[in-house]
Amino acid sequence: MSYRLILDNPSDEIHHFTFEKGNKLGRNNSGKLIRCKERVVYSVPPASIREIYFDDFGRPLSPMTLDDRRAEDVKQFDVTRNVDAKIRLSNEILHKNKEEKIECFRNGVLNLVNSSKLERGNGTGGVNLLSSYCRERSERDGVPAIYSPRSMGIQLDRGNFALHTVLGNGDLDFISATGNGHDQANSLEIELRNNSTESISFVIPAGLMFEQENPHSNSQHLIARDEIEVTISPGSTRTIGVHGMCGNQSLSSPSGDRMLVTPFIFTSMNEIGCSSQGDVWKRTGGNR
Repeated sequence: MSYRLILDNPSDEIHHFTFEKGNKLGRNNSGKLIRCKERVVYSVPPASIREIYFDDFGRPLSPMTLDDRRAEDVKQFDVTRNVDAKIRLSNEILHKNKEEKIECFRNGVLNLVNSSKLERGNGTGGVNLLSSYCRERSERDGVPAIYSPRSMGIQLDRGNFALHTVLGNGDLDFISATGNGHDQANSLEIELRNNSTESISFVIPAGLMFEQENPHSNSQHLIARDEIEVTISPGSTRTIGVHGMCGNQSLSSPSGDRMLVTPFIFTSMNEIGCSSQGDVWKRTGGNR
């Protein structure tokens, strides 16, 4: 019996994934915990996915598969679909000033993508983050386009207890989300109120992404480093502190910035060996 892992590199640089002896790899179909038997390093080329396999004793197996994850040109896509796709924009956009480009890419997400799941009010967002990452990747690659979340190493938080879903349904009242610094405890604080007569629970998964409320902000988006399970009692208000990692290496650290909750998860935060700020920057690639 073998255990499979998927190594995803959406950036334009080769990534090296290191598994140390004793690292937890996961559980097989029988529920047995698999630990890495020996130190092993895998290299994944730019814009590629590599499948690797281990036996029940944590020993690496062959063969490995390597798939191209470059985005396919399409006319439209839905953010809820797990596809590698891009919608090409006019080359003239890259010659505009920064403020004009921000508006062009934001309008592209709003008008060309089925993004109705994103901005639902009550502290929910996603358009600013997706459009800013598309703009930064387009500037890096020289190909102006709206890219699907998956093609940039982002997935949708589909859980029944997803915070974005709970807020979008109006189950909790969003009071504020404030960013102060990065890569430190409580660099993001979220204040929520439960006005219902029942307790409400949700999960902030490792990798959940929080965007700047102001699309023209020069500050970073933040990414939750750790998973947090939260229950808020009826009629009570709670402030949740999040260890937020920087999602944009070249931008300023938040300082009292107003943030919004997105439905996006930075996939690599759940990988072995991606726990430091440097690891996040390596994997965000062009998202700077």
